Amino acid sequence: MLTFYILGLIITSPRGATWSMNPHINGDLPGAEGGFEISLGWFGMRWGWRNNQVFMEINTPEGTNGLVKLPRAGSIVVDEVAVDIDANRNIMLNGGKHIVIIFS
Repeated sequence: MLTFYILGLIITSPRGATWSMNPHINGDLPGAEGGFEISLGWFGMRWGWRNNQVFMEINTPEGTNGLVKLPRAGSIVVDEVAVDIDANRNIMLNGGKHIVIIFS
């Protein structure tokens, strides 16, 4: 339940080449961490609150790509670079380790 509901982490194509994350972040839960491993490697996520900002660490196998549905609007920084999001609050990420911060 944690991986699929709270973290919203799912594989969206055969063997994990694509994935999505749609974390359910609210003020009642201070953070969450979880993931799973398949033949391509580890798919994991950790999120929490820091100074009224949402901080997410995303770790997925190299050679994959995925969509991250951001839980709230705000200024977005991915790996220390400001990014624009689409109207649905989505960002696309290649596989690897990423830090996403949402500033209120």
